[in-house]
Amino acid sequence: NAGPNAKRDTRKNGDDTVAGETLTTGPDGICQTVANAVNGPAPGTAPAAADVERYLNEVWGKQANVFFTVTRTDHTLNYDLDLDGKLDDPYEIPGVGRKMPPQFDEINQVRTVKDTTVDYNIYYVHAYEYPIGLTVMDEVFSDASGANTPLNHTAHEVGHLLGRNGESNDILDVMYKFGDASNPCRVVKHDWDLVNP
Repeated sequence: NAGPNAKRDTRKNGDDTVAGETLTTGPDGICQTVANAVNGPAPGTAPAAADVERYLNEVWGKQANVFFTVTRTDHTLNYDLDLDGKLDDPYEIPGVGRKMPPQFDEINQVRTVKDTTVDYNIYYVHAYEYPIGLTVMDEVFSDASGANTPLNHTAHEVGHLLGRNGESNDILDVMYKFGDASNPCRVVKHDWDLVNP
């Protein structure tokens, strides 16, 4: 059965069967599944709040006059409902295409800790299914594992929070469409106009 976290963190093995959060022996009467009492891995890329605040204010504050105050809280969540080790992208199946309709089950597990007293929430997770992050409304879900730094990736996703839809083809633009080790951080006029209507 599920432990104190109310989530079965164990993937079944052999002919064992699953019903809800309970795992039992299959037809052979032998349990082939070894219990997993360990929560999923914590994100290795969650930067300190002071570092995020400094970086966002260097990029968006100095260049677009949009300044941030960043606070951080840490939570252990069991969002990995399918036990694949990743936060599912609600829209995409890698190599297959769009999910129809979108499936927000795992995203909604993360949303249980949403702070409704702030303008934006950024969630750093261990691994994200496709590609490395998602921005929806006033939230970012990221494993920040691209070629650019977690801070630079965060600044990029914050650009989407501020109203920048789509990606940029300009390799110097913070909204550049690919993660790049050069950590592009220029706020171009098009982006400035969008975040300062």
